[in-house]
Amino acid sequence: MRGRSPRSGWFIHLQRSGTLISAPPAVFVLSGDPDERARIVNQLGPGVVGFDSAQDVVAAVCQSEQSGTVVLVTGPSMSEGESSASLTAVQGGTRKYASEVHGIALRHQLPLSELKRILGAGFCDAVEVGEGPAQLRHAVRRAGLAPTIAPDHRGAGAESVSSGPPPRVPGRIVALISAKGGVGKSVLTVNLAEVLASLAREADSLRSSKGAHREGLPRVIAVDSDLQFGDLGTLSGLAPGRTLCDVGSDADFRSVDPISLERLVAVPPSASIGILAVSPDPANAELVPSALLVHTLRSLAAAVEWIVVDLSTNLDDSALDVIDVADHALVVTSPEATSVVGTGGLLAVLERLGVDSDRRSILVNRVGMNAGMDLATIEAHLGESILAAIPEDEVVGRSVLTAQIAAVATPRAPFVQSVLELAADLSGHDPGYWRSSATGAGAGLGRWVRAVLAPRRR
Repeated sequence: MRGRSPRSGWFIHLQRSGTLISAPPAVFVLSGDPDERARIVNQLGPGVVGFDSAQDVVAAVCQSEQSGTVVLVTGPSMSEGESSASLTAVQGGTRKYASEVHGIALRHQLPLSELKRILGAGFCDAVEVGEGPAQLRHAVRRAGLAPTIAPDHRGAGAESVSSGPPPRVPGRIVALISAKGGVGKSVLTVNLAEVLASLAREADSLRSSKGAHREGLPRVIAVDSDLQFGDLGTLSGLAPGRTLCDVGSDADFRSVDPISLERLVAVPPSASIGILAVSPDPANAELVPSALLVHTLRSLAAAVEWIVVDLSTNLDDSALDVIDVADHALVVTSPEATSVVGTGGLLAVLERLGVDSDRRSILVNRVGMNAGMDLATIEAHLGESILAAIPEDEVVGRSVLTAQIAAVATPRAPFVQSVLELAADLSGHDPGYWRSSATGAGAGLGRWVRAVLAPRRR
């Protein structure tokens, strides 16, 4: 065995009413470069042990003969494949002793694409070397407190590392984007979020169960990522004291987690969603770098069921990174010729960026407006199917003037019922309960939308 000798006291436990309470985790540094390994160990402080092979880490844990949480930090000189294989080896080799094994990958540079690969490989975090020792120590502390959420790479039939309940499926991120302003994207964002929350409650009532989410945060969050001129707060009747821009006041933004975000999320009057708004001062947009925005969305996804993001019309770095991390992008257009032409250009850009038709859908808002193109002509021009058609409805204008969410104020309106159809498509819920309770135009709108779109479904 190479490296510092195992020390007693890595795993300390207290027995209280039959419950095992773990002390701080055992932290191991894994690197084949002796200088690099020693530097990382010194940065992390006393009690941290460095090795140059995963087998040595496994032997150290097994020799301790005590269970507990293990945090494995892999050095930046290790490739992604080496780091992933080492984490898998430690998880499999210590399953009889370590209740949980969490991995942190150190990298010289950490673009979003590499971060996604690292997290997908089972690591709970990744840190750039340039972020400094404080950030690495913070990541280790968080890993020691985190539940096991990484996928199991030990193969079929292997014992589970964690004996607790299975992890919750991360929330889905839906991003709304448009080529031009004035298509109603922001109004759609808050109403889609509210309807998704209502469908979740309806599904719970049918199952006689309560949806799993972190206590203190609403199940659905609408996020305004138009950092300079976003208006989700205004549309929802909010004057939030703290906004998304306040997240950027914390230089160590990786400390942002669902608990810290609770104080920034506001709930509009009579609504059941949360709004993460932006500052009314456009100059504060620089407080929210792209990496912070993406990290915030990931933190919310760990605690809530849906995040609906309103993007700006500018395809800047923040918008592109949000699209990259989103589960689905809704491309919003109106029947106006200029909007449809612009949407064609936007679709071409998304295609070049690798956002293919499986991860995006076209939504036509304000259908029936004067001098608007019909749906068949729009589809012919764009060369893609339309997922949803949202009709022009006077309740939308009233809701904007009164700063109310239409799905709360007028749930039976045609506009709201069509948003319901969209939400049902995204979530897989049956919206029959809502339609059966509607009257007048709203009662038949679901059938109208299905009839219009039936031949166009992909």
